[in-house]
Amino acid sequence: MNRAARFVKRKPYNVAAQIVAMRRAYPQFTFVKSASDPRYITFVGQVQAHPNLPVYTLKVAYRYRQAPRVQVVSPALVERPPHFYRDVRALCLYHPRNFTWTKETLVADTILPWAIGWVYFYEVWLQTGEWYGAEAAHEPVAGKE
Repeated sequence: MNRAARFVKRKPYNVAAQIVAMRRAYPQFTFVKSASDPRYITFVGQVQAHPNLPVYTLKVAYRYRQAPRVQVVSPALVERPPHFYRDVRALCLYHPRNFTWTKETLVADTILPWAIGWVYFYEVWLQTGEWYGAEAAHEPVAGKE
């Protein structure tokens, strides 16, 4: 690979590009654009991490150029699930030292697959009491359990 190819600048994905990518990868998700902020969009849809596991309804809140937030709409989670930000009721999908959200990232390629993985490992945790998903060693974060 030549040196120039390693430094190709990728184009930022706007809200429209995020919608197109989600429609292609996850057609079961609907979206709603905010009336007050055209850069803010919410995706809602159902996923099933494995045929033997429950169907989950997820909500992905995304504001252009900011990291998306994923919440479980249903079924209700237990009171203190692992890898979860209690203050905002959102899934902890990655550690900031291991991944940084950028405007060149697609929700459909990263956040949603990770959220589906979270659902799978949550269900396993409910059955075994152990979290088998990837974890990063880090200091406790306020609001996260």
